[in-house]
Amino acid sequence: MKQPRVAVIVLNWNRREDTLECLRSLERLTYPNYGVIVVDNGSTDGSVEAVQEAFPSLQLLTNAENLGFAGGNNVGIRYALDGEADYVFLLNNDTVVDAALLDELVAAAEADPQIGLVGPKIYYYDQPDRLWYAGAREQWLRRIPATVGLDELDQGQYDQVRETAFVYGTAMLIRRQALEGIGLFDERFFAYHEDADFCMRARQAGYYCVYNPRGVIWHKVSAATHDAPHVQDYLRAKGRILFFVKHVNGIRLPLVLLYELYRLAKVWTWRLRDGRIENGRSYSRGLWDGVREFILRPEGAQQRSPT
Repeated sequence: MKQPRVAVIVLNWNRREDTLECLRSLERLTYPNYGVIVVDNGSTDGSVEAVQEAFPSLQLLTNAENLGFAGGNNVGIRYALDGEADYVFLLNNDTVVDAALLDELVAAAEADPQIGLVGPKIYYYDQPDRLWYAGAREQWLRRIPATVGLDELDQGQYDQVRETAFVYGTAMLIRRQALEGIGLFDERFFAYHEDADFCMRARQAGYYCVYNPRGVIWHKVSAATHDAPHVQDYLRAKGRILFFVKHVNGIRLPLVLLYELYRLAKVWTWRLRDGRIENGRSYSRGLWDGVREFILRPEGAQQRSPT
C-alpha cells in the first residue's frame, strides 16, 4: 500500500550552514514518499544560492522579506496543500534528523484519524543524550506549555507514545485535514507562541496532539535564538500576551494580566541593573503591540483559506 505523502518544510533566514546540514540529514530519511520544500525568508547571507547549488532538485520558495516563523511556514504550507501532501512536516533548519523519523511520526499519526499533530523526541545537538523536548503539559493558570523532560539525561523515562498538550514547531507533523479544518498559523504572532496557539486550536477542534519518542531529532537550541536580545524580548512578550488574550478566559485572565504586570516590573528591574534599557522598552512595547494586534486584527491570519 502506498505510504501517505509528506511535505517537509524547512524555513530559513540567514542560517545557510545550518540549513545545508539539516537538508543533508533529510537525504538519509528512509521514508519512501516525501518531498522537501525550503522557504527562504529574505536571507542576505547567500542561503538561496547555496541551497540551489547543493540541492538543485528541491523546491525552493523565496520571500522578499522576513515573514517570521508563522508567515514563512504558511507560504510553504499553502504550496504543500496545493499539491498532494497528506501531511505537512515543519522542521527547524537548526536540526538534524534520525533516518527513521518520518516512518515513526507517520505511523503514529495513521493510528487514529483524530490525531492531528505528532512530535518527536528532541535532544540537544551538542549534548546528544540530553533532552530538550519529551512532550509538554498545559500550565493551569496561563495555559502556556511547560516542557516535559527539559534538560534531563535520557534514561528511557519518556519512551512511551502518548497524548501531549503541545507539539513544538521545531518538528511538527500536521495532518492535512487538520490544516484544512482550522487554518494556518496566526501571523499576528510572527515568532514565539504561534505553535502553542496552533495546538490549542487543533485541540479545540477535536484533534489530538501526540508525542512519539521513536522519532528523534537533535536541535541546535542556541542557534534558534540568533535575533538580537531586544528583538527576542519584544517578540516573546508580544507572543505571550496574544496567546493569553486568545486562550485564557474567566477569572484566570485578570490573574494572568496581573502576573504579566508583575513580570514587566521584574524585567525592568533586571534590565536596569544590567544597563539594557532598550530590552526593557522592547518587552513593554511587545506587550502593548500584542494587545493592539488582537484588537485591530481580531480574526487573525488563521481564518484565511489555506489554499
